[in-house]
Amino acid sequence: MPPALRSARFRCVIALAREGQLLGTFEGTADESIADDPRGSRGFGYDRNFVPNGFGRSFAELPAETKNKISDRAQAVAAWVRR
Repeated sequence: MPPALRSARFRCVIALAREGQLLGTFEGTADESIADDPRGSRGFGYDRNFVPNGFGRSFAELPAETKNKISDRAQAVAAWVRR
């Protein structure tokens, strides 16, 4: 399948609430492509299948410090911290 048809996006949304009141929602996304074959040994099981845009390695091949800066979850947490 052509690389252009192998795109993916992960989205994470964190909802912050207190005493039944929604205080805010915070979103992060990570655009990537689907790898031809699973690669790497770090992270979640599906991290081996996705290559973040701008990187030549799968999430499972990237150092934790890098993944923790660019993942959808990291982006959502960063948005929450910036609030």
